[in-house]
Amino acid sequence: MSPWRVVRENFGGSKPNHDPGETDLERCEMLVGSGMRLTSQTFENQEIALDHITFDQCIFKKCRLVIFGHGGFALVNCRFEGSDFSFDGPAALTIQLLTGMRKGGFEGLVDPILESIRSGNGLPSTPPAESA
Repeated sequence: MSPWRVVRENFGGSKPNHDPGETDLERCEMLVGSGMRLTSQTFENQEIALDHITFDQCIFKKCRLVIFGHGGFALVNCRFEGSDFSFDGPAALTIQLLTGMRKGGFEGLVDPILESIRSGNGLPSTPPAESA
């Protein structure tokens, strides 16, 4: 799977304009921003914040990978052994809000978002607000 596809599927949006000589990894890094790039590293029994980091050919053994939601990240050709993901900060708050909305009777608003995530199509477009 190309690294662009991993980032696009995780963060939505269209592929940015790019130089034809750019690699997929370079395009990923454009989306992630000016964050750090870690290559060919092994992490074991650690909690790792993913935001703003490109991980290229890294190995995660028994790690907790934390998504805060402050920015994009890329996992390029990485391997995961007994690791899991968790959410904190704005990412966790978004999940809590969607959960509360769904429990509060707003299934019709929340379920299309969840289905769009499941199908890999990114976020559904928002219909224009009706005039009063």
